[in-house]
Amino acid sequence: MERNQIGIITKPQALKGEFRVKPALLNLKYYKSFKVVYIANHEYEVERVSIRDTFVIFKVKGIDSCESAETYRNQPIFADMEVVARDDGDYMDYKVFVGGEEIGKIVDINNYGSKDVWSISGKDNMMLPFIDGLIESKDEENMVISLKKELFEQVAVYEN
Repeated sequence: MERNQIGIITKPQALKGEFRVKPALLNLKYYKSFKVVYIANHEYEVERVSIRDTFVIFKVKGIDSCESAETYRNQPIFADMEVVARDDGDYMDYKVFVGGEEIGKIVDINNYGSKDVWSISGKDNMMLPFIDGLIESKDEENMVISLKKELFEQVAVYEN
């Protein structure tokens, strides 16, 4: 499984061991999908997650007081990205092909108002708006999508 940093613990929240996380993922809905997180090389089962405007609040089993949560201040928090729940039409973790060549994997999906924007990580990192007609074919079983090359070249924004 691919373990990714999903944020940084910033401080305790309330008295029962909850803590605030500064998110590393732009799409906050994925935080509700995590059942297990990793902090300081320890595995913790997630009891609940609350989403706020700019941060996420976690409660995990084994951290039950403000004092114990405080010991993890400024620690990175990790999760296995393969276990993120998928909704219909959600292409998170799909391999992306253009013109028969693999260009990377969708690592984040955000919505800035009018369209979803995919973050693709590969040889080149890029962002790509999900627009009508972009997908040439999809294989849900193997989690692969092929994009129309002409349209892809018009809308892809490279980060490098």
